[in-house]
Amino acid sequence: MIGFEDALGIVRANRWCPIPLSVPMGRANGRRLASAVCAVLDSPPYTNSAMDGFGVGSLEGPWQIIGSAPAGSIGPALAPGHAIRINTGSLVPEGALAVIPQEEAEVQDDQLRAAPVRPGAHIRIKGEEFPSGSPLFSAASKITPPVAAALAAQGLACVIVESMPRVALLSTGAELLTPGEPYIAGRVFDSNSLGISLVLEQMGCAVTRLTVTDDAESTFRAIQNLQLNHDLLLTIGGVSVGDHDFVRPSVTKHGFDIQFSGVAIKPGKPVSFGVHEDKTAWFGLPGNPMSALITFCLFVREYLGEPMVFHPLSLADGFSRKPGRVEFVPARLSPETQKLVLNPAVGSHATSGLSAASGLARLPAEISTLAPGELVEYAPFPWSIAA
Repeated sequence: MIGFEDALGIVRANRWCPIPLSVPMGRANGRRLASAVCAVLDSPPYTNSAMDGFGVGSLEGPWQIIGSAPAGSIGPALAPGHAIRINTGSLVPEGALAVIPQEEAEVQDDQLRAAPVRPGAHIRIKGEEFPSGSPLFSAASKITPPVAAALAAQGLACVIVESMPRVALLSTGAELLTPGEPYIAGRVFDSNSLGISLVLEQMGCAVTRLTVTDDAESTFRAIQNLQLNHDLLLTIGGVSVGDHDFVRPSVTKHGFDIQFSGVAIKPGKPVSFGVHEDKTAWFGLPGNPMSALITFCLFVREYLGEPMVFHPLSLADGFSRKPGRVEFVPARLSPETQKLVLNPAVGSHATSGLSAASGLARLPAEISTLAPGELVEYAPFPWSIAA
């Protein structure tokens, strides 16, 4: 068994090496940009109206309305004393000095009356947000919906992103049921693979899910077949030292060099990691739901280049624990105090602690008692709204 930081160092040394890959914008959410992106268009790309109303050719009226400029069209040039009807986003015609909002205008026949306006009122100037050539996003920036929208506004149908691995997710255990099947006493529904696959897919990974029973031959054959067409193999369960834990012997038999097996953390001590000679990586995650998801966040996300980032926060309440291992406790930020509230679960088999948490608190191995207001390290979950 090795220490937490030592295990992270081994994972970093074998981290996934992406290559540039072009993907449609509609499939880019959650991916990382392979290189910096600069604007190809000014923003806005043309001078346009910020309001529905009237473009005017002089700052004082009355004005004669001589036409209109619906969105997507170009209205006639304006002389002093002339006006056109204009929509939000419409190109401002030549000679327009300002836009009068619809609600501030008085129109009778084709005559427009309103208070005098200031030059440039309600006009968005071409390039006022940024000119073409401006840096928009740096390499490795995460593509979120607003980032994707900004790229689409530049006319990009595709974007160059960092490639992500093809992931095989193998759940092991004779006790597993597929959600939707009738419940059978003594068995449990497989929840681990669903939660982890959703996170992987949000990151841009293609995921294959498979379940095998606790059988040495079945486990080995599944690993052998999955490893051929995948870059990363994640197994869930069967990685401890019980009579029916066949994963580690199977990955070793298949040629994986196990870098570590067992880390001094709680929960998730059995977590393991290995590398095949063809560069396929393997993580053996524990079968208990809390252990599986926490070790996925700590180690697999590190491997994929998106590690958990811890920073100090004050505790809302005191906390006692048994020292000896680095412990990761589900936690949430109090919206009232901005202090950290720990949500310890009844055990690593429990699922409710994580669903109610916004992140993880990391408690040092030697600490047994924490006082209210004391600083502890906290990392938000990437999917957490409260992060």
